[in-house]
Amino acid sequence: MTTSDNGVGATLAALDRSRPFALFLRHAERAELPPDDPYADVDLTAAGVCAADAMGCGLHGALAWAASSPFLRCRRTALALVGTLLLAVEDDTRLGRHGPWIIDPEGGAQRFAALGHVGVVRSQIAGAR
Repeated sequence: MTTSDNGVGATLAALDRSRPFALFLRHAERAELPPDDPYADVDLTAAGVCAADAMGCGLHGALAWAASSPFLRCRRTALALVGTLLLAVEDDTRLGRHGPWIIDPEGGAQRFAALGHVGVVRSQIAGAR
């Protein structure tokens, strides 16, 4: 997650807050995955928590609903985004075990090991299967 001028922060700043909008995020910066466990449920880094908190403040109470996969890093990101709004974060298991793990867990783990998380995300954005 980023709040840089060319990222999510710029998009949020450009929104017409008088109209409803949907915001889909993966998660804030997370701890490194152990090399022997690409499915590890790791927490956010301190920088990730700060970035999610800052983004939540930037939303200025515009959230009306929040859902998260059950992964710790995703849930913590959602909780930071809702902050003090007294919104419950709904667990949605349809959002879990995403990315390359859905179709081919073994192949996904090999691809992740070869490309790293940045390479996997860039491949997904580019439309790779």
